[in-house]
Amino acid sequence: RERVLSQLKGCCGLKRFSRDGQYTVLEQSGIGSQDPTETRVYDGVECEWPVFLCYTAIEKFGFGDKAGAQKCLDELDHLLDKEGAVPRCYVVEKACLEAEKISSSVQHWQPLQEDQPWLWAQSLYITTCLLISGLVDLANIDPLGRHLPGSLTGYRPVKQDGLRIAEKNTVVQISLVAENAQLQARLATYGIATQTVQQVEPIVVLPQSSLVQVFKELGVNRRLSLSGRPSRPKGALGTSMVYRIKGDAVVFTPLFLDQTDFYMSADMNLLIDVIKDNLRFIYTNWNKPKRPLMVLLLRANHVWGKHFQELMDMMAAFKQGGWDGVPVKLGRLQQFIATSFVEQLDFVQHNVRRLAPQTFLRSNTLAPRMSRVSLFTTMRGSMYRRSPPPPLHEPGEQIDFSKLYDSGEIMKYFEESVLNITKMMLLSRLFLCHGPGFRTPLGTVAEVVKGLYDSALSQQDWHGIRIGASLLGKTVDSLAPSISLMVAVNRQVCLGVFGHVEHVISEPLPPAEIQTALFNSVRPHQVADASLQQELVIFLGGFISSQPGLFEGMQRIRLGWL
Repeated sequence: RERVLSQLKGCCGLKRFSRDGQYTVLEQSGIGSQDPTETRVYDGVECEWPVFLCYTAIEKFGFGDKAGAQKCLDELDHLLDKEGAVPRCYVVEKACLEAEKISSSVQHWQPLQEDQPWLWAQSLYITTCLLISGLVDLANIDPLGRHLPGSLTGYRPVKQDGLRIAEKNTVVQISLVAENAQLQARLATYGIATQTVQQVEPIVVLPQSSLVQVFKELGVNRRLSLSGRPSRPKGALGTSMVYRIKGDAVVFTPLFLDQTDFYMSADMNLLIDVIKDNLRFIYTNWNKPKRPLMVLLLRANHVWGKHFQELMDMMAAFKQGGWDGVPVKLGRLQQFIATSFVEQLDFVQHNVRRLAPQTFLRSNTLAPRMSRVSLFTTMRGSMYRRSPPPPLHEPGEQIDFSKLYDSGEIMKYFEESVLNITKMMLLSRLFLCHGPGFRTPLGTVAEVVKGLYDSALSQQDWHGIRIGASLLGKTVDSLAPSISLMVAVNRQVCLGVFGHVEHVISEPLPPAEIQTALFNSVRPHQVADASLQQELVIFLGGFISSQPGLFEGMQRIRLGWL
């Protein structure tokens, strides 16, 4: 460093490199390269760039040399032009070339004249001033934490073949939170230690959707017509931190546990795979100081069904300290606060506790089907057998749904129906003919669909779930990235139903446009297919990234034909 500074530093900044002829009065335009004999004429009169003093000041500040950083900033203050901007560079006047080669003097240099200020240098100058003044921290301009020692960034130095390399030392902390005391007591009978939301206070536990609402306030400025951060979901890394909001320590559950999310999280077997993938992703990509924290909120529907034994196996792996090659540590939420990365959010103006959705923690959290029997009996039996399947047909008259248009006739069949799936299909006709806001004796169509959708989730009725998700307009968050993966390898994706007009996607599209195309081209013809095709997109996106050979020779993927 000292050698570089001694050779390149001048009275007006630093040279980019020796014999750099750019912007000098000797520069010959139109010449792409010059041999060493031609560049010799620039020796001693290279342009000097004040912007490098910003880098030098930031570097010294990062190493703790605040006096050296302030000295660099003072030098930079004397190099500003008449308007207070940082010039791109300083050049030697033509009349002073020979004098500068003999003896360097600041009187020989003049700032490069430009019509507009160089924003790169200006932004770095402002950042340097804010940093040295204490208005911003190093963590704000270095989110990857490269200025920190390896012991704080999840890496530790080890020796291998005589070389000193960095080895990853990240441990994913996992805290289990039960949605109520009854579920906590039942899980304790199986040796699963959990906490309730009340027991972790004063720590606040909220869903990922609340974190999205918090970040919507970031950058809001009505005078500048800035609406803030778009309502985009926060991924696994964003929910693996502890947030300090108006004095409260707040943690957020992962996206895949959101009840407002796509229904695929209701499949326990798939949910376990998603947890495994998220743990692997966090372990591989975590680069913050201290450790990541994953808060798993266990609900009654998570322990309902034949996959309860797989849940027990996952918990046993957590207790042993590792799962699928990822080091984990299971414990209470309070003991992890000191070892977790804490992010301070100063832009939040309201009480964050009010952001919890009403459906986040219900007073009666047991599923309707489970409330008739004890949870203990349910879990013992559900590991080995399923309940008797519901009848496949309505007793009595068969209904031709395609010929139903009158709302009174639809509601008459609805009141006479026994099966939830029949009611859902009748509501789909009411939805398509009269819209989601049409009022019925039970409320609007959307409200009745939401109630039946929740009931179908508890009963694992996947056909009813797909119809309800389609009517409610639910979309999976990774839909756009999965389609982009297929488009990136020159595969067109067709959304639609066989025999009807398809929507062809040949370039990456934003999520809103994909959602509009999906529901406009699929839902009017096959309601459940609007949800089913989203499942297909997710799985095909995974296959095309892991096994691209399966798609050899395919030019177009027509989801309606699968």
